[in-house]
Amino acid sequence: SSTIIVGANFVKKDVHKSCNFPLKKIHVVLNGISNSRLDLANTFKGSNQVYDFLYLSGFAKHKNHKLLINALPRGSRACLIGQDLGQLKSVQSLINNRKHEIQVDIFDSIKNDSDLFSLISSVRYCVFSSSYEGFGIPILEYAALNKYIIASNIPAFIEMSDYIDEYFDVDDIDSLESLLLKLHVKTKKKSNNVSLSLYDSRYSESKIYNQLLRVLDLQL
Repeated sequence: SSTIIVGANFVKKDVHKSCNFPLKKIHVVLNGISNSRLDLANTFKGSNQVYDFLYLSGFAKHKNHKLLINALPRGSRACLIGQDLGQLKSVQSLINNRKHEIQVDIFDSIKNDSDLFSLISSVRYCVFSSSYEGFGIPILEYAALNKYIIASNIPAFIEMSDYIDEYFDVDDIDSLESLLLKLHVKTKKKSNNVSLSLYDSRYSESKIYNQLLRVLDLQL
């Protein structure tokens, strides 16, 4: 291959190191969120807060749902959204073990973006506890609702630090537990509105389009 396109800078470095592929032939073109989805998200601001914490991700082992469930503060209410990728039953079993301490609602099928953004708008905090990601589209979906975002300190999320408010040490139950407890006791909100900035961010339709054009121009 003469050119490789990847979705994050850390992936570029990994490909170069693992495959000995020239850095100058590896191009980063970010994933993003469309203007139409941002427009829709903006219609859901100001909704009543039903949940303390929300996690949007498929139920796979590396997504660390169990870590999150074990770290949830007593008396908290959480919402999990995602398709079953092999871990849903074990996550449900763990939730059942803590049923007298926490309340967790699971949505494994969302019909459309309206339902998704409605749920995101109903929470105090959004979480991404994964131990590995190539990118984090839910981070942008959280940010579209201007939510306070908590994430593991993995490379993919470090690159998105302009939208993430606080990090915890990946796979570290004590780090996550102390952070969630602190936030559960006292509500924190973003200091500025980042949702509107997404229209002109590096994750916007126009910026991604221009990135692709530059890569294609290099091939001509």
